[in-house]
Amino acid sequence: MAPWSSLGVQRNVPVPFPWSVKLAPIVLSGSLEASVALLNYRNPREYWRNVVYSAPVPILYAVTPRFSEQAANLKRRKPEVWIEVFETAGHALLVDDAARFNALVDDFLFTKLPVAGATTR
Repeated sequence: MAPWSSLGVQRNVPVPFPWSVKLAPIVLSGSLEASVALLNYRNPREYWRNVVYSAPVPILYAVTPRFSEQAANLKRRKPEVWIEVFETAGHALLVDDAARFNALVDDFLFTKLPVAGATTR
């Protein structure tokens, strides 16, 4: 994997998030039918719960208040998980509160997934 710095990412330097600019129109253009289809999981909820609890990698769980108790339960069972509740955001956290979401992901990546060559804060 290329170091963050080779990708043009440096700490304490405002970095545009071109992926979020490109992703927002795609997310917002999705049909209701497509959104509902995403909810038709082939695996039961317990499968995904077990995946999260047994994951050997850092986890960032960003949610709306509707899922804050679920987030609290996850934090109690797996204390190393980063939890963030977006009190005023709707379903699309990365669109509804883009600056906060991007800063959160940035902090998470540089804290939990350090890459050789990346400058630190």
